[in-house]
Formats: sequence, structure tokens, C-alpha cells
Amino acid sequence: MEVEKNTLNALKVCDIIGLHDVPVAQGAGKPLLKKMEIAEEIHGELGLDGPKLPDEPKSKAVKQHAVDVIIEKVLCSDGDITLVPTGPLTNIAMAMIKEPNIVPKIKEIVLMGGGTFGNWTPAAEFNIWVDAEAAKVVYESGVPIAMFGLDEPRQRKK
Repeated sequence: MEVEKNTLNALKVCDIIGLHDVPVAQGAGKPLLKKMEIAEEIHGELGLDGPKLPDEPKSKAVKQHAVDVIIEKVLCSDGDITLVPTGPLTNIAMAMIKEPNIVPKIKEIVLMGGGTFGNWTPAAEFNIWVDAEAAKVVYESGVPIAMFGLDEPRQRKK
């Protein structure tokens, strides 16, 4: 059920910001190897509690799986795509495993993950912890990565 909530939230956010030309596709429902963990106590019951979102999105998710959308968009690109994951790296890792030819065509990946302290365990940040195997695939892919640790957004609040 969590992946459905996340897909719905992505559609709602795209509606709010007027991003109607970007396909939203449902992705993996669980990590590559581990049991699924969710962060309801951090993000709330709806997965994005806090901001006022529309009850229903105007747009619909595309029928393709997110992994296939990533592969298609990257392969059809001129190598100018920057991926900006907002959660665990499962879909990106699955796309890299399924179609290795996308790896050299990804310009960079910009993500928030890791840090000098954790929000899930004392030493682990949720996005990396929840699918560490996917993070390993992505970090070892050779794609340039700009990682902002959990420390970064917390410092900017001050």
C-alpha cells in the first residue's frame, strides 16, 4: 500500500507545482532484498503529512513501471538527465541492473541520504538504511553523485 500512497502524493505535488509534462509511474513496492520498513512516524499516515494537498490529483500515473520509465527516458536522452530521488534508491538500482546501458547516459544523481547521525537508527538515515543494497548498486555504478547528508537540511534551518 505504501507505494500507492507515494505515487498518489507524487501526482498531487506535480499538480500543485504545475508539472504536467513529467510522467509519474509507480515504482517498486519493496527494497531489493530486505523486508519493507516505512517511516509513518516521520512522514505521517499519508506519507506526506503536513502540507495541504488536493484530495485527488488531476493527472494519472502512467501504466509503465517506474524502472521502465527511467530506462526509457535515460536511453532516449542526450546524456543530460540528472536523477533526483526523494527516497530509497530501489528504482534507480533496478533500472541499472535491468539495463546497464543507462549508466553512462546519466549525467548525475543528486540525493539526500546518509549523514553523520541517523534519523532511523542512531547511525543510519532512512533512505539509505531501507535499501542499502540498492544504495550500494547506485554508489558503485560510476555515475557522479552529489549526496547531501541529513545534516545539510538541518543546518539550513538555523
